[in-house]
Amino acid sequence: MNMTVNDEQRSQEILDDRQTFGDAYFEYIANVPGLRPFADSFSLSTGRFDIIDKKPATHIAIGWFWDDLKNLKWVEGQKPPDRTE
Repeated sequence: MNMTVNDEQRSQEILDDRQTFGDAYFEYIANVPGLRPFADSFSLSTGRFDIIDKKPATHIAIGWFWDDLKNLKWVEGQKPPDRTE
């Protein structure tokens, strides 16, 4: 995991250039021999997270888990409200 703290301007720049960053990230993975066998398991997520929250990693993981379940077609629609508090 790589986390970066940004201000409003930098956050918008990253959103604007998300495709460029993503392409470079996946090209790097594809060209590193040790990572190549696992290339299909890598993903890229961007967003705003409240690191002062009681359980920031839990909330992020729940979102990723929901996305995985959707990709497996085990669930549909929006993620239900987070009830981990």
